[in-house]
Amino acid sequence: MEESKDGDNHLLITLDESEYGKKLVDYCIKFLCSSATKITLLHAYQYVPVSTIPGHIPHVVHNSDSLNKKLRAHAQMRATSLLEYSKEKIIKSGITVPIFTEAVIGEPHHSTKQVLLDSIEKANPTLVACGSRGMGYMGRMFLGSVSDFLVHNTKCTVLVVKSNDLEEL
Repeated sequence: MEESKDGDNHLLITLDESEYGKKLVDYCIKFLCSSATKITLLHAYQYVPVSTIPGHIPHVVHNSDSLNKKLRAHAQMRATSLLEYSKEKIIKSGITVPIFTEAVIGEPHHSTKQVLLDSIEKANPTLVACGSRGMGYMGRMFLGSVSDFLVHNTKCTVLVVKSNDLEEL
């Protein structure tokens, strides 16, 4: 990892809940974490709010705000759990640098790509590591690729770790 002007080698790892996301941490431990002076683990979580429930359940529809709060809290809890699991994995590997975690809300309120980019810009890392699931041309065209978006819009270097590199770990 290239050192910044002030000697800071800040590694930011974007995580998702997939198996590739978990293996990305293993990849970073093996190849990147030892040269970092600071590590940030970033996850953009999302949930699907309910406005009305199909069918005839009036008492449930009436409590959709309560249900949405529970859905959001559950998504936030899963994000926190993922970040803590990944942080513990790095610590158990013997890495002793400061490790920070950040969970940010993505969809439905904001584009997941944009909240990741905003958080990356605030953190100002030397290097961003993210995974690629290998969706192919059509998947990227219709769904858009988070890693492709970050490569083109982040001000620092972005390392995209291909899924086949992760499978070999």
